[in-house]
Amino acid sequence: MQASGVAAVHSQASSPIHVGVAGWSYPDWAGIVHPASLRGGPRLLETVARLVDAIEINVTFYRPVPVATVARWAGVVAERPGLVIVVKAPRVISHDAARVTRDDVAPFQASLAPLAACGRLAAVLVQLPVHARATSTEIDRLRSIVDALQPHAIALELRHVSFAEPRVLEILGATGASRVHLDWPQATDHIPDAAPGFGTLGYLRLHGRNDRTWFTPGIGRDARYDHHYDAPSLDGIAERIRSLAATSERTIVIANNHPRGQAVATSLELAFRLDGQPRAAPASLVARYPELAAITRPSGQLDLFH
Repeated sequence: MQASGVAAVHSQASSPIHVGVAGWSYPDWAGIVHPASLRGGPRLLETVARLVDAIEINVTFYRPVPVATVARWAGVVAERPGLVIVVKAPRVISHDAARVTRDDVAPFQASLAPLAACGRLAAVLVQLPVHARATSTEIDRLRSIVDALQPHAIALELRHVSFAEPRVLEILGATGASRVHLDWPQATDHIPDAAPGFGTLGYLRLHGRNDRTWFTPGIGRDARYDHHYDAPSLDGIAERIRSLAATSERTIVIANNHPRGQAVATSLELAFRLDGQPRAAPASLVARYPELAAITRPSGQLDLFH
C-alpha cells in the first residue's frame, strides 16, 4: 500500500513544522473527508492520518480512554513515520481540580504509554477554561499540573488576557511547559496574539474567526468553530507559523475549524504554503473545497481508502 499524506514541513532555517487537525471522527466528515460508507474509529483515523502530519486527540478531555484503545490508535498510525500526536488532558485535570498530584493523573498517564513508547507523543495539551485568570492560586495549580504530567512535553493553552503579563509568562515558562498560541476571534479579555510565548515547543491552534457566533451563549461547539479561512488569512497564518518555528525546536499547528472537513482543507493549504509541496487529498474533499485542486495531487487518492 502506498502511503500518502504529509512529511513534516521544513521551512528555511527553522524547526520541523507538523500541520494537522483536532480529532478525526465527526459525522459531517462522512462523504467529504471519509467515504460515506466507512465505519469504525480506527478506519477513520487511518484515512485522516494519511492526509496530515499531526493529530490532536480531544476525546480524552471528555472521558477516559482505555489503554487498549490508545494502543490500537498507535498501531494505526505506525505506517506514518512523520505523524505526531498530541493528547488533550482530561477536563478533571485542566478545569476542575484545585490542585493536581501524580496520583490524580496516574490513569491518564497510563493511557498515554502506548503513544509514548512508540515515539508518537509530541505533547500533552492542557487547555484552561476561558474564564480562568492568572491569580496566584491558578498559577500554583498550573505548576502542580505541569509537575504531575512530567516527563511529557506540556503545552498550556492560556486564554485570558491576564496571562499576558510578563511576570506571569516568566513564572509559567520556568515550569518547562510551552505556551499555545491561538488564532480565534478577538476580544478584550482574550490573550492577545502578540503576547510572548515560552518553552521550546511552538504550538498554534486555529479555532477559526467566526465572531458572528463565537460569543453567543450556549451556541454549541460546531457553530462556534464553523469558519473557512480565506487565502489572505492563510497567507498571514503561514507567516506567523514561520516566525514561531524560527524560535522553536518543533512546531505543531492544529486546525480546529472542523465543521464539514474545513480543518483538513486548512491544514493542506497551510502545509502547501510552507513548503510548496502538493499533498494527496480525496476527490470528495477537493470537490467540496475547489481551491485545493491547484495544491493537491490526484495520484494515490484511491489508496487513501483501501
